[in-house]
Amino acid sequence: MNEHDQNYPTYDIELAAMIHALKVWRHYILGGRFKLMSCYIGLQYLFDQPNLNARQARSLAMISEFDFEIRYIKGKYKRVTNCLSKQIRVNHLAVVSSYGTDLQDRILQAIQQDFRYMEIMHRLQ
Repeated sequence: MNEHDQNYPTYDIELAAMIHALKVWRHYILGGRFKLMSCYIGLQYLFDQPNLNARQARSLAMISEFDFEIRYIKGKYKRVTNCLSKQIRVNHLAVVSSYGTDLQDRILQAIQQDFRYMEIMHRLQ
């Protein structure tokens, strides 16, 4: 975070941290539903904001491809993260993903029902 970013409101800093976390974990969470947990209660109302500044609008456009809900967790329930973030003096977002998908099971089931695929696989073996 550069010196100009430190002058942003807390809401924008937390939103930027959330965007960073979503970019880092994108390949794991895209296509499934997950819960994003944050100790900043303001992010819970991200999708209900009537007036957004340009930075928030860009962020909202970027995260619209994900299927998730934002949950608030009180700071006392995440003591380890609080200690780490206070020690480093950088705002971080605690992201907990309960990601699950049945895509692999659906693909295997579709393969077993596809007779052409099974015939080709039998010839290759």
